[in-house]
Amino acid sequence: MTKAALTVACCLPFLGCTPRIGVSLPPGDSGPQQDTQHEPADTDEPETVPDAVAVPMFDPPGGGFVDAVTVTISSSSGRGDILACYAGPAVHCELEPYTSPIELTESTILHARVDQASGEGERLARTFVELDPTVESFSSDLPLLVFWTTAYAPTSSSPVPMGLAVFEPGAGRSSLLDTPTDNGRARLQVHGSSSAYMDKRSYDLELWNAGDEDDRRAALLGMPEDGDWILYAPYYYDEALVRNSLAMEISNNVGRYAPRTRYAELFLADQGDPLRESDYLGVYAVMEEIECGDDRIDITRLDLDDLSEPEITGGYLFKRDRSGSGELGFWAGAAGGEFTFHYPLVAVEPAEDELHDLQFSYLYNLLDELAWALAAEDHTNPTTGRHYSELVDVDSWIDHNIINAILKNPDAFRLSGYMYKDREGLIEAGPVWDFDRAAGAYDYRATYPTYWDAGNQTSDTSEIFTTGWYEGLFNDPAFADRYWARWRELIDAELSLESLLAITGRMEAELEEAAVRNTSRWGSSEFHGQMDALESWLTIRHGWISACLETYKDPAQCPG
Repeated sequence: MTKAALTVACCLPFLGCTPRIGVSLPPGDSGPQQDTQHEPADTDEPETVPDAVAVPMFDPPGGGFVDAVTVTISSSSGRGDILACYAGPAVHCELEPYTSPIELTESTILHARVDQASGEGERLARTFVELDPTVESFSSDLPLLVFWTTAYAPTSSSPVPMGLAVFEPGAGRSSLLDTPTDNGRARLQVHGSSSAYMDKRSYDLELWNAGDEDDRRAALLGMPEDGDWILYAPYYYDEALVRNSLAMEISNNVGRYAPRTRYAELFLADQGDPLRESDYLGVYAVMEEIECGDDRIDITRLDLDDLSEPEITGGYLFKRDRSGSGELGFWAGAAGGEFTFHYPLVAVEPAEDELHDLQFSYLYNLLDELAWALAAEDHTNPTTGRHYSELVDVDSWIDHNIINAILKNPDAFRLSGYMYKDREGLIEAGPVWDFDRAAGAYDYRATYPTYWDAGNQTSDTSEIFTTGWYEGLFNDPAFADRYWARWRELIDAELSLESLLAITGRMEAELEEAAVRNTSRWGSSEFHGQMDALESWLTIRHGWISACLETYKDPAQCPG
């Protein structure tokens, strides 16, 4: 079978023109010939051979290039008709027959598909990024994430289509000229509330399919496959770069799921320009987005028609937080004023506009039931007769509090305070999230390593024993006893000083090289000095908590 070759005018559709791809065959070639190898000897009807699954193969497979790059596309099975086109991140170009290698002289996204007699194949997209000489030789001992767009870089929660190429260290180094480990279309939008206005912004990343805006699942940086990620930008409050990742690892070590994280360095080129040194954005923590899934919050998915028990009982993922754009949030669980909240509850999954009224009422009434149980003297709801321990997973609420307490998170429970409930399950606290202002960061509420919380300094903070429903929980001596027993179990195990410093020491070694570039880019404080300060803070705090646990029957009474 003769391979067709492709001739393409060097023209990018997002610059106002449309590439035309036409078939041309070598002289004397009348097209694909019938393969008679499997034809029976004594019949006029050939044997039907099923098509093998075929996908387009790109050579090179995307990534960075200098000046120009010639791309050859083939079928993985050696059979089928190849179609191709190229465009910017937001453009769905029209696939046309592939006939010869394509020369690219500007950044673009190349699309291709292999069609067979059995039908259309899978459409794939590969990002090719033109490199300016200022970054041609750039390399790192961390992974590199490179974004490119014809639009402006995102400055708000409005999504911006992107091309993405991911480079991971092969022989210890990653380079912009390496073969990407992930490559295709994506979108970015600014993530966070107060942090959204900082110069170094965090981003919400969604991987996209080649031909639409549906999620493309990928094992980004070796983490379990998914399409939704957070690119967290450690910056002003956390110049040690590790506080969020530290909290996530502590939680997972304790046995409570928290988002997995990997460090990487980011580049973002916009307006269709080549990738330049000025597009370097520094060190980021690539984190799993908090959402439901087998490898994330593993609870039953609630469908819109799950309107009776047991289906209506779950699963729900929600949080105590500022409501986002278009969200109203809801206020439940105040028990007639017994509990005070500064921020509403926000439905995460299903989202507010995806909940049926009956499902919303179920969750609202359940949280009200919990509040009245916690407010009662016997900790039992006077109407339903259910004790709070029949409504919440007590151990998860204990562990969630302890993880926030050891790092003295001033925003614990009142902002980014996640909770979830599986079908026919109990309400669980977590996962933990958002620790950039904790553990001696540039936030006066977390400066002192002693005191349980920052209540000695300000009312604009979370008090470990009295914020929200925790006030009701700690009013139960049985809960308090169980809480302090768990502290005494963890302080010499998963939360031992040796364990905490082992985490920070490994992270410091991992970031040593890249942190220098991050400091240069953002004018941050010297990295090792920041890590020393963090480890000193952890050492003092661990010693203070250990002494409180040894000295007091009720360590909550331990003075600062």
